[in-house]
Amino acid sequence: YLLLLSKATNGTSMELLEKGDVVQHSTTLATGKTFDAAMQQQWQQALKATARTRYLRQMNDGGPLADKVQVIIAAEGMKDASNEWKLTPGTEYKISIINNSDTRLYFNLLNILPNAKSQVLLPQPDEQPQDYSVGPGQPFEIDGIAVDDNATEGREYLRVVLSIRPIDLRPVFEETPDNSRKRNIGGTFEKWLNESLENTGTVRTRSGNDEVTIVSAGFQVVKK
Repeated sequence: YLLLLSKATNGTSMELLEKGDVVQHSTTLATGKTFDAAMQQQWQQALKATARTRYLRQMNDGGPLADKVQVIIAAEGMKDASNEWKLTPGTEYKISIINNSDTRLYFNLLNILPNAKSQVLLPQPDEQPQDYSVGPGQPFEIDGIAVDDNATEGREYLRVVLSIRPIDLRPVFEETPDNSRKRNIGGTFEKWLNESLENTGTVRTRSGNDEVTIVSAGFQVVKK
């Protein structure tokens, strides 16, 4: 990391840069103010979020039904020699989750961005975990998704986390000092992932829960 300090109109601009000059966090320290506990906590949360994304980028696919689930991206664009999509900012694409197993699977969709950010795309904030499932032998189509207009060049991942019961990973990804929702996470996998992201020194290759399957797809974000 590199901490870049520069003069601003009302104080000192502070930017935390990662490899590739990606800004992970920035703020302005007002003239006469100190780097207090509240600001320290904000920066700690930013560092944790970066570590979390790095962990998720390295996480392996797997699980008992990994060979029974397909995640396919469809878009208007080019593919490289490895048959991977090369999409420019603003390009729309569609995701198909195909369940070739004999049981209904519930899922969360995670988006791992090239700029070391990560988020839960589905379920959305006003939706319930049980809203997203795919029946045996059926596809689930997700359209209307687009590459961010200001996306950074690099590889973007879409990780689908599936289980035979509804799961909710949204509390794990909340970047807030209030960790009450994280403490109240109920499922085994949610607890495992939350604990893993608190200590990202080692990337584990198993989910810690034999009911959970992770299947991914990705594409390269390129300039127009």
